[in-house]
Amino acid sequence: MGRADYQEEMRHRLQDLGFSIARIRRRLGGPVDDRTKVDLTGRLAGLERRREQLEHRLETLGDEPDGAWSRLKNQFDLEWFDLMQDFEDRVGRLL
Repeated sequence: MGRADYQEEMRHRLQDLGFSIARIRRRLGGPVDDRTKVDLTGRLAGLERRREQLEHRLETLGDEPDGAWSRLKNQFDLEWFDLMQDFEDRVGRLL
């Protein structure tokens, strides 16, 4: 997969994750006890911050020289995997 295709695919994945986070936030408006709501709101905020950081990093990857691209892509992939694992572990059950 080329650089442009990879970036486009990851943009879509990051966008989908943003939609999932927003969907869970909307569900917190329903009947949820206050302690759970505070806990989940904090978790979602942390996940959203990390998602936004990855989104920003994805945009800057396009400017990197070819020699650095594969190393940075691998690093990005690891961070994406960690973010998705945290999402599943912390709030994924609420979807």
